[in-house]
Amino acid sequence: MQQSQPWRLWSMGTTASAAQQAPSTVPSSENVQGNGSGSSIVEDRNSLSTQSFQNVSIHSKAKSIITNKVAPVVITYNCKEEFQIHDDLLKANYSVGRISETMPEHYLVQGKYFMVHDVYSKLDVLNTTSSCGAPNFRQARGGYEVYGMGQPSLNGFKQVLQKLQSNGHKECVFFCVREEPVLFLRLEDDFVPYTPRRKENLHENLHDLEKGLRAENLELAIRKELHDFAQLSGNSYYVYNDIEHFKDDPHSIKIQCEEDIHVTEEVYNRPVFLLPAYRYHRLPLPMDGAPLETPFDAFVNFLRENPSFLLLHDANHPPPALLFSCQTGVGRTNLAMILGTLVLYHRKGSCEKQTTSQDTNVLPKQRFQVIQNFINMVPNGEAIVDEVDKAIELCSEMHDIKAAIYECKKKLEGIGEGYQIQGSSTKEYFLKGILHSLERYFYLIAFNYYLHEQYPLAFAMSFSKWMCTQPWIYRLQANLNLSELTLSGEFITKGTRVLVLDDRFSPDVLSTLKEMNVANFRRVPKMPIYGTAQPNSKATGSVLSYLTDAKRKYSNILWVNLREEIVLEGNEQIFTPREPDNFEQQIAVPAASPEQLEKLEAMVANHVLTSQKWLEVYLEQEKQMKMFKTCRTMQEIFNQHRSTYPGLVYRRIPIPDFCAPREQDFDMLLQSMKSTLAEDSSAAFVFNCHGGKGRTTTAMVIAVLTLWHFNSIPEMTEDEIVSVPDAKYTKGEFEASIAQFHRGCAVLE
Repeated sequence: MQQSQPWRLWSMGTTASAAQQAPSTVPSSENVQGNGSGSSIVEDRNSLSTQSFQNVSIHSKAKSIITNKVAPVVITYNCKEEFQIHDDLLKANYSVGRISETMPEHYLVQGKYFMVHDVYSKLDVLNTTSSCGAPNFRQARGGYEVYGMGQPSLNGFKQVLQKLQSNGHKECVFFCVREEPVLFLRLEDDFVPYTPRRKENLHENLHDLEKGLRAENLELAIRKELHDFAQLSGNSYYVYNDIEHFKDDPHSIKIQCEEDIHVTEEVYNRPVFLLPAYRYHRLPLPMDGAPLETPFDAFVNFLRENPSFLLLHDANHPPPALLFSCQTGVGRTNLAMILGTLVLYHRKGSCEKQTTSQDTNVLPKQRFQVIQNFINMVPNGEAIVDEVDKAIELCSEMHDIKAAIYECKKKLEGIGEGYQIQGSSTKEYFLKGILHSLERYFYLIAFNYYLHEQYPLAFAMSFSKWMCTQPWIYRLQANLNLSELTLSGEFITKGTRVLVLDDRFSPDVLSTLKEMNVANFRRVPKMPIYGTAQPNSKATGSVLSYLTDAKRKYSNILWVNLREEIVLEGNEQIFTPREPDNFEQQIAVPAASPEQLEKLEAMVANHVLTSQKWLEVYLEQEKQMKMFKTCRTMQEIFNQHRSTYPGLVYRRIPIPDFCAPREQDFDMLLQSMKSTLAEDSSAAFVFNCHGGKGRTTTAMVIAVLTLWHFNSIPEMTEDEIVSVPDAKYTKGEFEASIAQFHRGCAVLE
């Protein structure tokens, strides 16, 4: 059959040309899907031209696309249908991709994400989706009006509200605690939740969004994208319902208008029109670890604005039901339920003992060190912690924060370094799990402490401002990881830690090493206060000899070691244990007392000495293998020097580097100085840290202020302040000489 003549295609518009155009060829399916090479990764193509629209078969009926300066025009085979592709779609720079070479290619949300069905049936452990409308729906024990659940669909959420009404709740406050974007797509007469996810991990939602990027705004942007994608693909878009086996995936879902896509706020705000006593709030909580102060403040602001939750309201009147939801209804929902239970506990004013099915005896009786430190610092700390433990127990049907900590701890103690989990070693993985759960537990205790003070005052102060008045809480939280206290000599002999020469990272800025055998030795002018870098035994003897010579004649000396790291002298050189892949960073030991640090130091030194193994050490420039004939602690070194200098007193007062000393550090420094001055008012004070700079200077300033207040603050003249040692002129004399010089010049002129 003779091939028909090609159609004449005319470009239309205000500047349309009547020139005849050659027809363009419709791309084959091979061009659409790719030839299979490199298809295991997402193949991105930017739709910057009309040709890219052809390549993905956007308009299957189009014979050709012709462009001019106004807009591209699509003309069909029968010339009965023609329309324009808008410039905003043409320039959208959308990307396409696919999961595997056997699946069709489609547009990607935000250029890189696939839309995945949010919750699958296996996650509904309590099997409540059919009966209650949402997965893992449950109520806190003890009669508290606190509920939790996983992510429901639109119809499922309506069923949940009906369930609460049938339970007798006339008011309900719902909190969505998800930080990731969630969109609801129309499926028959329901709207089903979908979330954007990365190809690398289709099981993991987006989290840790960019600073300032709100999930609500991202949902609106994604909804517009999905609508545009559907317009470009025959009013449909590909989603994934079975990421385990990809059965019938990707699944094409119809999207004819933006009303076929709902954002989270649209779904959860709908009941407001039918239920006036219903309220909705979004309270984003992180997937791991404790929230920042901002979510706590948002929760407190809501409580402050609702008298039903305050003591101002009749306590006998039941409060509104608190309903919390995340994806599965486990981690973040459990955290929020505990917060709600603590608030209602303070509203009731007392907590009756409840019988629970959980055997709490399986958990160890001993508290974590950071929790015990909190109890020691708060007058009613024991009661505050017990209340949190009770709230955790009442909300533990799906998840128990304390049990999770002990479970990770048990696994951590029983594993080696043999394999990787999510890119980290097994020990790092479970240690991170412990710290995340412990951080949540600690912040729950801090929040309950806040409730004890601020709930009776109707939250006169926000949580973040209150935390600023309690800086010691931040210090406790910074020392959650006490794993360094488990350090033993085996860590060094097995290579988990390496010994690094102290002098490697402590330059002698003041050039005192040659004269005093120690770096950065100096004195506060006209005061018996000295500072220095870390000395070894020989340098310590040189400093003590200098202070007790015929010129200075100090008979009593207080030497304060400010280091919070383990410090050892091996073969007359000072070493500190550090991590092999980061030996520039010192490892602070979060000891509860100086005695605990020195005990750990002695244990490590003894193991290194008795092992008689060749150890890897890092000197000033090179790495060597050494076997130590001697290995001593600072305490042992000063005990030896005390036989020669009986007036020597040694104290270990660990101070954190690069930050202010703690309140107890000031107390210990002041007490040590007072004791020394009581013995001898003219005693000398020596302070040392690693390099003799930051911590040493801080302690020297504290000592100066202390002596001034003991002996009266001297009057400072301007000349004394600006004078330089051994200078020929004072500032005043120099200025007088300059003035005389100028007068002489004027006379000569």
